[in-house]
Amino acid sequence: VIWTHQYNMADHPEEFYYNLLVLHKPWRKEEDVLGNSRTYEAEFFNCMDSGKYIELSEKGKKKLDIERAREKMHNRVKAEREKIKSGKDQSQASSADDGDTVPVAQALHNYEEQQKESAIKTREDLEKFEKTLNRDQKSSYERITKYFEHKFRHERKECDCKKLEKEEMLMFVSGPGGTGKTHLMKVSVGY
Repeated sequence: VIWTHQYNMADHPEEFYYNLLVLHKPWRKEEDVLGNSRTYEAEFFNCMDSGKYIELSEKGKKKLDIERAREKMHNRVKAEREKIKSGKDQSQASSADDGDTVPVAQALHNYEEQQKESAIKTREDLEKFEKTLNRDQKSSYERITKYFEHKFRHERKECDCKKLEKEEMLMFVSGPGGTGKTHLMKVSVGY
């Protein structure tokens, strides 16, 4: 049984690299994951450099690109919010660019490639997938869609309530393998 959790590279680097190794490097005993390295990060880059682990190299590079882009975007949003709070003009805040758009563009490309693989292309496909959700999945799915519908109504100026959260929606979905977590995510992304 493999226990895994999505760790943030910036906050939990060892756990982040450990997860990538566990998922994409063959191992039988826990100590095989670390190999001859002192840290999981070092082992991850050793494996990537060795050329022996093609899947680890491909998936690891994409995951690193996405994590780095996510961190850059998080820092940019945080900096813009701070500038806005401090009274600077929003257009001035938006014009600050560090010129490092290549990793962001690559991460967005990786995301778009993953989206192309989605089985949900039309409203009819989505409705078919929605019918396959069990009671627990449907409850989570309805919560997700309700949040986004409310957000969309605000964007279209159809709702002027003050309850809309300014932060992203955070939701924890857990369960043993085979309970349909990935299926729920596919249907949610398809929405």
